[in-house]
This record gives sequence, structure tokens and C-alpha cells, in this order.
Amino acid sequence: MRRSPLALLLLVPLAVPAVADARTVRSSNAFAFGDGDVSCYVVRVVEGFDGSGVECSSRGVPRTTGEGDPYVAVKRTGRSRLGARGDFPGYSSTRRRLRSGDTWRPGHSARGIVCRVSTSSVRCTNRSGHGFRISKTGVGRY
Repeated sequence: MRRSPLALLLLVPLAVPAVADARTVRSSNAFAFGDGDVSCYVVRVVEGFDGSGVECSSRGVPRTTGEGDPYVAVKRTGRSRLGARGDFPGYSSTRRRLRSGDTWRPGHSARGIVCRVSTSSVRCTNRSGHGFRISKTGVGRY
């Protein structure tokens, strides 16, 4: 059976993975999955406060203390950590929605941290190779 070259050309777009729509997003605030089920932001550097890096939160981050909202954080170098806070130390820019396949490259005090979005989680890694994976239901640190 002989196939038409035109028929094969029509099938090629179906064979290309959906990752072709992936973007590189550069912003200070981002969210993923639904209406912000995972929310991330760049921590502002403020005089007298060692603020830098990225913090992300979701319902899946375990509470480490009785006060504040739980989050997982990573700086440009070093290991990730869990914490809690009641303030917002991020920049007041518009939150950008992250989609599966996107790469988030935050700026300011988080340069060198790269976050990649899959269908179920956001994985952020710093220059030291440490970071975290956060989803709607849980968090893992490495």
C-alpha cells in the first residue's frame, strides 16, 4: 500500500509534542495550576533583612510553626527550607500564570534560580543544584 506524501505531511503536526507551546517567563510573581494552587514570588531585598531567592506556597506545604502561612524557599545557593510568614515580602508586580512546559526565570534577588513547570508540579533549582518540587498536594526538597 502506497501512502501519499501529502497525507504524511498532514500527520506531522500531530506527532509534535505539546511542549512546543512552552515559554520562558520572566517575572517576579507567578502562579500555576488553576486559580493559583501553587503561588511563587521573588523575595525583595530589604535593608536589615536577609531576603533573597524564591518562595512558593500551596495547600500541600506542611505547617512548621503555629503562625503564618507555610512556604518552601530557596536562595541562589544553598539548600531549600520550609518556613511560615504572615507578610508578603515579594514585589508588587502582576502575577504571571505558568503553564505545563514553561520555564520561570525570576529576576532581582533570585537570578540563577530556574523553575520548570510540569503537568503536576513546579520544580525550582538554584546554582548549587538544590531546590524543591511543589504541587497542590505536597512538597519535596533536594
